[in-house]
Amino acid sequence: MTGDERSSTVRDGSGAIWEIETIVAPASWATALVNNDWSGLELEAVDAKACRAWLKAQSGDGWRVIDVARDTEGNPEDPWFSWSADLHGSPWRGADLLTYVRERAASSAGKAFTSPAEQHGDDRDC
Repeated sequence: MTGDERSSTVRDGSGAIWEIETIVAPASWATALVNNDWSGLELEAVDAKACRAWLKAQSGDGWRVIDVARDTEGNPEDPWFSWSADLHGSPWRGADLLTYVRERAASSAGKAFTSPAEQHGDDRDC
């Protein structure tokens, strides 16, 4: 659940500075984390509990997931299997993982943002 040393800062059109970082988390959470689309999730109860805990940890330090990592042509990177998935939020030792892109306002480190799920009160499915 920590960054993988691929981080940077960017300035948006309004002049705000954003920290951008890549992290690794279970691939099964992609549509919920990136698109706030909970309808397609078929998570077991233990996975849903892990996802909720992961979202809480992300929002607590100001980070929010905005996309999956993409290759040089702009296509989403493929997930990969790891026997160390539990180190990245998965309740299982072995699972498919995916690299995600997350952001936070550079001046808001430590301030809580809410995840899309928390904003909509819809984290019950993840």
